[in-house]
Order: sequence, then structure tokens, then C-alpha cells
Amino acid sequence: ALDGDPQRPIGWLMQHDSTGPLRTGYGGWRDLLTGVQFTDGRGELVTVGGITVKNVAGYDLVKFMVGSHGCFGTPVTLTLRTYRLPEAGLVAALPAAAELVSSLLLSNAPPQWMLWTAQGMRAGWLGSAREMELLAPEIEASLGTTLEDRSLDRDAAEREELLDRGQEVVRLGVAPSKLPELLFGLSEGLYAADPAFGVIWTKVPERFSDVVAELRRLGGHAVWTGRDGVRVYGVGTDARAVLERLKRLLDPDGRLPGLPFTG
Repeated sequence: ALDGDPQRPIGWLMQHDSTGPLRTGYGGWRDLLTGVQFTDGRGELVTVGGITVKNVAGYDLVKFMVGSHGCFGTPVTLTLRTYRLPEAGLVAALPAAAELVSSLLLSNAPPQWMLWTAQGMRAGWLGSAREMELLAPEIEASLGTTLEDRSLDRDAAEREELLDRGQEVVRLGVAPSKLPELLFGLSEGLYAADPAFGVIWTKVPERFSDVVAELRRLGGHAVWTGRDGVRVYGVGTDARAVLERLKRLLDPDGRLPGLPFTG
């Protein structure tokens, strides 16, 4: 249940935290990854986590490796939680409303993914063909709308299309309750947002400094992935201190990429 470019190696997806809208139904990288073997800055093999979930005391280095961009080490093996591959999907076109998101998440049949765009919200359900056949009438009656049948390939293609914002993409993160406030400032309207977790994918705004200032006000952060590498904005002082300490422990000689914090 991993989001991200299917042409990329799994280790790259983990280090860049490719978590996307499937997080609603299946969890993100920090939920799916239970163990990592990696080489640190001195080339020593480090093993953390494993095939069980509760196997960590102190720092949970498994979680630190997600979205680390190679700063703490180079992955060698990953241990992942998996799910049965869905056979079919259903998609609903809905208005973008926070009340509707809450209602869907608390329903008997919550969707596996949701995305807000300037045109409204798309919600998708994934499962076996039989599950989709049984769920469709219940969901349609609940929402008062007609669902569209989707093959697994078509469902993945639609999400990829909604998230494709070109080479220079920025991912904004904020508390879900503050998501509409942040979206209001993206005047160009070229975005896709996960309303369940407060994440926005958008092309880099022309006045990016204004977006960063708004994120600071709302207590959020931004990750800019472009041709020149990765830059992370809005990491708090306490979190930065912990990450810098971990960096010194795992890469005392500075052989690995530096922490990508900016501002």
C-alpha cells in the first residue's frame, strides 16, 4: 500500500516519505515499516526493529529513517507490513466539506483514500470485487450520489494524475482542522490535499515565502523536493535538536548528506 513513483526503488520511497492518500486506509510509511537494516556514516551495519511491532526501547530509529533523505544512513533491507492486493475500486465525486470528511471517516465503510482539489473531493474505496459489489448500494444510499466503478490500475492512475504537479513540488503539512485556512492562501488552485491528515501537494507557489510565513503561524511545515534536492521548512527547535543529536551519533564524520532544514 505504498504511494509514490512506481519506478523508484522502495528504499528511495521510504527515505523520501512517499506517503500519500492511501494513508487513510492502510497507514503511511511510519505505520508500514517495522524494521530497517542500514549502514551508518562509518559504514557499520545497524539493525533496528524487526518483524514484530513492539520491539523498540528508547529512540525508535525505524521511524527516524522515514523521510530522512539519507542523512542517518543508507538502507540495506526493509521489513514491511503488507495487505492483500485489492481487486476493484469505487470512487465518489463529493463537495469538499470538513463535516463530510468526518462523517466518512466515522462511517461503517470509510474510504481508503480522499483527495480535495479546487473542483471538490474525490473519495475512493478499494477491496475485493465482492466487497465492492456489496458496499456500493450502502455507500450510494448514505451519500446520495452514484459511485463510479474503478479497476485497480485506473484507481492508481487517477490518484497519480491528481498528485502530479510537475518537477518542482512542495508538500505542505498542517493540522487537519487548519487545512481550509491554508488552502485559502493557495490562490492558483493547483493542489491536491488529503483532508484526513492535513497534507497538501502543490507546485511551488510564486510567493513561497508567504506560504512559509503562513505555515509558521499555523504550526505546520513544508518539504520542497526539486531538482536541487530537498529542503524542509518549519521544523521546531526541540525536534531539530533531537535530529541533530542523532545525526552526530550516526554520522560523526559528516560523510552522509546533511540535515535539509531551512529557515
